[in-house]
Amino acid sequence: MKKYRLPALLLYFLVVICTLQTVAFSQYWFQSGVKTSYTSSQNNGAGVYIQTIEPQNATYGSFGFWIGEPLKNGAFIQVGYEVPNATGYYPSNCSPLGCNSTVYLKAGDATWFWEYFPANYTGNKFYGDVGENNSVGQNGTFNRYSFESNGSVWSFYLNNNTIGSINLGVSSSGSGSPSAFGELADTNVNDIFMRPVYFKNMYILNGKNLDIVQDAFIYRGYGQGSRTNISNPYGVESVAGLGDYFEVGSGIKLLPNNTNLWNNIYFLNITSEYGNVIGNGYYKALSVVNFSVPKYVYISPTERAVFEGWMGSNAGSYTGPLNFAQATMDTNISEKAEWKLQYFVSINSGYGNVSGGGWYYPNETADISLNSGLFNLTRGIRYKFLGWNDGNQNLSFKIAVNGPVNISAFWQKQYLVNLTSQYGEVAGGGWYNAGSTANISINPIYLNETNSSRLSFYSWSNLYNSSKVSFLVDLPINLNAIYKRQYLTHIIIEDDYGNPINESYISLDNLRVNGSVFLFSGVPYTINYIYYKNTLIPINYQFNVSNPKNIYVKATVYNILIKAESLFKKRLNATILISFSNGTSISTSLGNNGTVLFRDVPFGSAQGYAYYYGIRERVDTIDGTDVNLIFITIQDLILIIFVIIFMFVALIIEKIYTKSKSKIHRK
Repeated sequence: MKKYRLPALLLYFLVVICTLQTVAFSQYWFQSGVKTSYTSSQNNGAGVYIQTIEPQNATYGSFGFWIGEPLKNGAFIQVGYEVPNATGYYPSNCSPLGCNSTVYLKAGDATWFWEYFPANYTGNKFYGDVGENNSVGQNGTFNRYSFESNGSVWSFYLNNNTIGSINLGVSSSGSGSPSAFGELADTNVNDIFMRPVYFKNMYILNGKNLDIVQDAFIYRGYGQGSRTNISNPYGVESVAGLGDYFEVGSGIKLLPNNTNLWNNIYFLNITSEYGNVIGNGYYKALSVVNFSVPKYVYISPTERAVFEGWMGSNAGSYTGPLNFAQATMDTNISEKAEWKLQYFVSINSGYGNVSGGGWYYPNETADISLNSGLFNLTRGIRYKFLGWNDGNQNLSFKIAVNGPVNISAFWQKQYLVNLTSQYGEVAGGGWYNAGSTANISINPIYLNETNSSRLSFYSWSNLYNSSKVSFLVDLPINLNAIYKRQYLTHIIIEDDYGNPINESYISLDNLRVNGSVFLFSGVPYTINYIYYKNTLIPINYQFNVSNPKNIYVKATVYNILIKAESLFKKRLNATILISFSNGTSISTSLGNNGTVLFRDVPFGSAQGYAYYYGIRERVDTIDGTDVNLIFITIQDLILIIFVIIFMFVALIIEKIYTKSKSKIHRK
């Protein structure tokens, strides 16, 4: 039996038509869940954990479970999961400009969604996005749905993974606070069974701080624009013993709206300019809370604060001198710690003797002094006083203490750079400030002995190998210019057959040189590569010299011979089109001789094709391997056919002869 499948686009239109028909008769959005009070307003985001319960079988409308809130400018956002009642393609990635894509959903399976309504929007179009089937975890598991602002951009999350974002022109909820609902949407009946779903751990964001929701109140009602003449049968209640857990769905007791689902929670707001505060946070009503700060706080080595007392506000607060106190949480309470400061005048100097340091009260005067401005340490190192870190350059001065004072003496450290040389003249030696740059040089760089040998500058005490060098002065240093003998060396590069080649340049110890160069005696050198015919050819040849000499080095350069012939060894004038390792290409004919020779090819590498009367053969060689191409020509085929015919005729003649001879024998 054949199965026929509707095209995806047609199925999409069918779903849209069904949806339009449903909307015409479905004007109920039954909502049940919780709303939070003003204590959760002025937030930068909110979140909740919602249990995945599927399937949710709805003959009309669809189920949704979400958290949302109005924003300061009148926009509205929400995020959660929905369970559609029909299988098909649904619009996704939608904005006021339209929907960019579709997603295939199965009836009864849960999928995440996020949605927004722009400020002052009164329509009923869907703006937001929808996930795929079964994208919200296994049945019975809890998943975290949340949104938060970054400037005016609001992002939506599923288990901390971003599923969408939208710029709504405002960064907070203003006076709005979050709600969390289960909803039967877009329906015309109230007898569809909603399997109960748990919500837990609602929170809001204040900046980047996560605060638990203090209180939440039952709401059972209808979505915006919904008809209300059919009663809402979906209940809300707390889950015993599980804190702020609540559940929504069918068969749950229908408690009155505005019923508080969990105890009021008040905030103990402790402010202190100094110290670690203990006790700040949310507490149940009428609880007794211990709070404290240290008696003394050392803010830094030069500043400390002394606790003076608490200043409390609202019923149940504490006002008094004890740093460890209690408050009774009858309402939100504020406690402010009062402090008195003392400042330490710290006088620091790496050299000499200082005076005037110690603890001071505000507005007292400190006398600061240093006994000497110059200190010599060891040979090659000295220090000079430059001034104080506040800009004063006198050895003694007075300062009013209006805060923590940290006075430090600045000293300039100097090092001696000592230069010597057996040959030439040195420049750049002397005293340098530590951390400055010394520029040293020597002249002449080399002294000729013969046409093929000379004394040449080699290095500064085996530290620097340039005759002119700049370096950071961070120690006293003695540098001697070292000269060594150099010999004229001719480097001759040969191909694989011993023939010299004219390379563009040679890389010797990663420096470009030509074939003739003066080299130091007894120093190891490496020819890294040569540049030949626009190709870098690795050499990696090591050597050293002890006299003037020629160095012969072979490179991977080969001749390439390409030959084309027929099956019966006849030379063919084929056409070749090949490329070499340096990127160049060539097209040529082999001529009547059927051969062509390319000399001194880098790596002996060539790739391409040979053509002969429409027949193509691959050319691929490396390391100078000869290429022998065999083409089966028309002449080869004619000769093969002639041989086959000849053999066939001979066979027939043999049969006729054998038959005739048999007849004669019978007679």
